[in-house]
Amino acid sequence: MKVTDCLMAEHQVLLRQMEHLHQNLGQPEISPELLRAALKLFESGLAGHAALEEEHLYPALEPHLGRDSGPLAVMDAEHNDIRATLGLMAEGEDPSEIRALLGHLLEVLYSHFSKEESVLFPMAESYLSSAELEELGEKSTAGDRPPPF
Repeated sequence: MKVTDCLMAEHQVLLRQMEHLHQNLGQPEISPELLRAALKLFESGLAGHAALEEEHLYPALEPHLGRDSGPLAVMDAEHNDIRATLGLMAEGEDPSEIRALLGHLLEVLYSHFSKEESVLFPMAESYLSSAELEELGEKSTAGDRPPPF
């Protein structure tokens, strides 16, 4: 399976989890502890997804796109924003602050996935051969990668 297909499939699972976070965990009656526990579970799947991109797809695209500016620089900056927001949420004590951070996190993720699907993945399909995409896809199921979900 091509790496772009793997990543798109992961997006579908992550998007469903994001819907759940938005609909159920942004409510005032949900405790910060429960919210953090749900986010920790979500974060583990997200970490596996980001690792596949950062360790395999981005380096394969770097010779074609560069890394200091352009699409890969944007993707890296958004990954850093996502990690920082998750860190702030894990440390937060104020429920309203945690919920505001959740809103920011989901906004960044929805936008990020949209950019990947409409810009980055088509670029990968354009610049990388089918064999390269398949090889990278094989790495998504290799034992050295954390489980995505």
